[in-house]
Amino acid sequence: MRTFPIPSDSEHQPQANILTVDDDPDIGMALTDLLEGEGYGVKVVTTGREALDTTQRQHFDAVLLDVGLPDLNGMDVLHRMVKRDPQLPVILLTVYNASDLKIDPHNLRGAFAYLTKPFNREKLKATIDRAIGGKGLVTHAGSPPPDPDLHRPTTPYGGGSLP
Repeated sequence: MRTFPIPSDSEHQPQANILTVDDDPDIGMALTDLLEGEGYGVKVVTTGREALDTTQRQHFDAVLLDVGLPDLNGMDVLHRMVKRDPQLPVILLTVYNASDLKIDPHNLRGAFAYLTKPFNREKLKATIDRAIGGKGLVTHAGSPPPDPDLHRPTTPYGGGSLP
């Protein structure tokens, strides 16, 4: 009789937990399918208030945050999250590019990156991997490693690294 080892609980643990904040159920489902397929644990919430409450009660390794939420401005949610946990990588998701946002670049401080919808799946996965892998670098060096293909908010007119 052939036996197979039963995997321990640690083998079923996700490699990291990601909070997805988006009021569009199709986006939430697509992100869940993509990220769970990559081995991440995923929790989806649909409002800014839920996001703030959830991050206060539970640890996440990264947050994917829609800028346009029904109850709170996504930028306000970003600032509250990073005020509470400056090391939490928050990746903004938006249908707008940086020049359309027309916001003060200082308001983007705290965002690890921003990606426009519809997002490129490979770029999203690479951004999350860098965000999670770069958490120690953020602590020691003050910013994640530069990546020329990654939109890093600096000005309302384009990407680049924050000072």
